[in-house]
Amino acid sequence: LRSGDDWLSCIDQGRRPDLIISSLPLALLPKQQVMRMLIDCREVLKGGGAFVQFQYSPESLGLLRKVFEEVHVSVEVRNIPPALVYTCR
Repeated sequence: LRSGDDWLSCIDQGRRPDLIISSLPLALLPKQQVMRMLIDCREVLKGGGAFVQFQYSPESLGLLRKVFEEVHVSVEVRNIPPALVYTCR
């Protein structure tokens, strides 16, 4: 993802991504900015696509659940420190 509110303008409207991967520190960003970004990601994904978010805190889980219908949480223990991986659809 690009920083700023206009990152969606970089995506050709005829081609939608199957997958968006983010490691932005959602807990450190303003809540309104995070919600806008998550909604934008959901809206730009191709049908059946996924948004994957890596985090070190469960703090953002509630926001993800507000935006996406399905949120699967896993833990990647091979990462140092271990990371939460949210796969959202």
